[in-house]
Amino acid sequence: MRRLSLILVVVLAVAVLGEVQGQVILFFGRVVDEEGRPLPQAQVAVLQGDMLVLAVETRADGRFQMQLPRGRFVMRIYKYGYQPLYVSFEALPERGGDIGTFPLRKAITVVADALRLSALQGDKVQVRIRVINSGADFIPVRFDLQAPTGWECALLTPEGLTVSEISVLPGSQRNLTLQVSIPVNAAATGEVGITASWAGLSQRVNLTFIVGERTWDVLAVAYEAVSSFPGALLRIPLTIRNPLQQEQLFSIVASAPPGWISAIVDPRGLTISRIVVQPLSSANLTLMVYVPQPTSTGTYSVEVVVASDLLKASRKLSVSVESRYDVVELALPVKHIELTG
Repeated sequence: MRRLSLILVVVLAVAVLGEVQGQVILFFGRVVDEEGRPLPQAQVAVLQGDMLVLAVETRADGRFQMQLPRGRFVMRIYKYGYQPLYVSFEALPERGGDIGTFPLRKAITVVADALRLSALQGDKVQVRIRVINSGADFIPVRFDLQAPTGWECALLTPEGLTVSEISVLPGSQRNLTLQVSIPVNAAATGEVGITASWAGLSQRVNLTFIVGERTWDVLAVAYEAVSSFPGALLRIPLTIRNPLQQEQLFSIVASAPPGWISAIVDPRGLTISRIVVQPLSSANLTLMVYVPQPTSTGTYSVEVVVASDLLKASRKLSVSVESRYDVVELALPVKHIELTG
């Protein structure tokens, strides 16, 4: 009798175990990034209400598998640096097997208010940059700026502090300002790149600057045109201005027609070919031009060119050469007579 009872208990246990095992369903899937590359060590948690039913981790190929009983569940897929993904599903025997591929999006997004900007040489341009954390973690973000040679770039906080790294709370954003100083000799276009890095991930934002040529008020000549005659020595005042915040060494060249003599003279009366002009200052000089004899009547051009490493300007002086004359005034009883010879 006891032997029969033991056999019944074993049979019943086997039957119950078989029924329970028949309710366990095998699922498998894959976790990838936005480009479709496998994500290893991503955490896959299965929740039922507030209760954690199961937790597994993806392998090197991004794949995972799990066994679940019948029921409705929420699957939470998470990896640090990415946005968590929640998927609701119902575990049924006929739905077992491959449940799909799940892409995770990056937690950090960097957004610039403008990606294409117009500016002039020497401008200082500011662009608002938003750093958004859509993840579930407190994430430090590091920045690297790339710019053409001679361009100066910095990321500023709302308080005006220069930063290269910030931390962003989950579900929030930080506002920064990209400040770009464009050189006075910048080319027509320039590209500035912002690379944000976090948790082994990165995003690059490229901003294109369309740079227009600025007309700098560097050289001023007192006259645009003068009249002269053979054998005359012209003295034309000119001014060189430095509009920049740094000292400039200017070279000065005066070009006159063949046979003419031209020179630049400083206030001491010395002939010069270079001059240093302090920031935001000017220098007054004199252009000396000798019109040789003989010179045919007509209109001639004299050009002055000044240039530094960053600035360049030129001006032309039109010289109208006429016949030399002397004026003699005679006081006669009847009338006033002019004699020219």
